[in-house]
Amino acid sequence: MKVIVIAVIGVIGVVMLYMVCGLPGTGKTSVAKELASLTGGLVLRTDEIRKRILADPKYTPAEKQRVYDAMFRTAESMLRIGMDVILDATFYKKDQRDAVRKIAQKTGGELIIIEARCDEKTVFARLRKRRGGLSDADYAIYKKIKLEWEPGLGKHAIIDTGKKNWKHDLKSAVGSK
Repeated sequence: MKVIVIAVIGVIGVVMLYMVCGLPGTGKTSVAKELASLTGGLVLRTDEIRKRILADPKYTPAEKQRVYDAMFRTAESMLRIGMDVILDATFYKKDQRDAVRKIAQKTGGELIIIEARCDEKTVFARLRKRRGGLSDADYAIYKKIKLEWEPGLGKHAIIDTGKKNWKHDLKSAVGSK
């Protein structure tokens, strides 16, 4: 009888799940893209998913849930195959953030929460210049979501994208994988 021994050499790393949240115009997508360049993670944006699955979005609660559900399913699948994932969305509702925490728990991923912020004057200027991109948010949407923001982020890093050195702050906040 022959015995075959297979040895696995190397360390299997922990998959990372990054939740980049914040109000419209605060630089979430810039943070997510920079994070992807630092980590090699896959960026999943609700703005992009919405445009792919909804021909003419009305932003109803049911549509919003459909978009988040699609993002969550994709994130979980990618984490299960060992890919780091970066979620780019407002996450202004606590139940959305709780869903991300559950995905991290189910997949054994480490969750890092990053909130993009900047002063309101910068947000206003950014949203006024925004044309033809994936996001439909304007300053009125910013003010609406700001009023509806639910507490409960828990431990997280705050990146002020209005600062010139925000990329350095991001790198410090996430460390090296």
